[in-house]
Amino acid sequence: MNMTSHSIENTVLKTLAYFDVHNYPLTLLELHAWLYQPEKDYSAGAVLESLDMLVRQKKVEECGGYYFLTGRKDLLPQRLNRYLIADKKFKRALKVTKWLRQVPGVNMVAVANTLALSNATQESDIDFFIIASPRRIWVARGITVIILKLFHLRPQPSTKMNKIDVSFWVSQDHLDISDLRLDQDDIYFHYWLAQLVPLYDRDKAFKKFKDQNAWLNDYLPNADSYSPIWRRQIKAPGWFHRWVEFLTSNLDEKIYRAMQLKIMNPKIKAMMNKDTRVVINDKVLKFHTYDGRPEFREKWQAKLKELKLV
Repeated sequence: MNMTSHSIENTVLKTLAYFDVHNYPLTLLELHAWLYQPEKDYSAGAVLESLDMLVRQKKVEECGGYYFLTGRKDLLPQRLNRYLIADKKFKRALKVTKWLRQVPGVNMVAVANTLALSNATQESDIDFFIIASPRRIWVARGITVIILKLFHLRPQPSTKMNKIDVSFWVSQDHLDISDLRLDQDDIYFHYWLAQLVPLYDRDKAFKKFKDQNAWLNDYLPNADSYSPIWRRQIKAPGWFHRWVEFLTSNLDEKIYRAMQLKIMNPKIKAMMNKDTRVVINDKVLKFHTYDGRPEFREKWQAKLKELKLV
């Protein structure tokens, strides 16, 4: 069968190819949820039919309910092992989040990157994405960093395993983060955004965030069918948090900003606001000195060439 450039089979292969770059086989429901730029609203049944055809064509294999590109069956035990590793990391992330939810200005804490997909390695750290109250982002980050330093939880060059990385913050009055993409074809960013797992969500901050980034539906229209596990979420704090908010209501955002900028790593200062890797202002704090997005996109495009899809 000759496949057109926009057929469901091509869409399935392109999606599997992206996750192959991340060494991650998919179930049918996951594949349907993560279909990248499908031509139309394909049902899970239609995806299954296309998978059956691709299996017969020996372009895709299936084992134990997981689908992957041919020759990649070795990914199955790795995925299961990484899930067990991730489950332990999630428990640690939840414990830390219970502290951070008390920090004034912290409205939402989500797990990002490999841990969000339960694809973490033993050596990996725990990446948080945090939404802060308007005009409180520097206060919230400053207090958060102090807490993590006191408990020796910040990543260090010598050790990152199970440390807490808080290198991405946005203010609740700047929730649309489309301007942080490399370009409109930033596939890594699109999946990163769609796969965030909220651990703590105050006053529906996460829903407001998703609403402001509804443009993502143009790339991953089925992503909302993917729901985080309820046991990986914690409730909003009670009276103690309100008491802390009251006591810290007069903290000066400008002072906290000046203090953090003064002690900031020179490498970060040199890179700030030159591109989307390091963005530092009163609405966004993003400290990604290494940006793997171009590398992953190149690997994905190389896979597409191998599959003769481009």
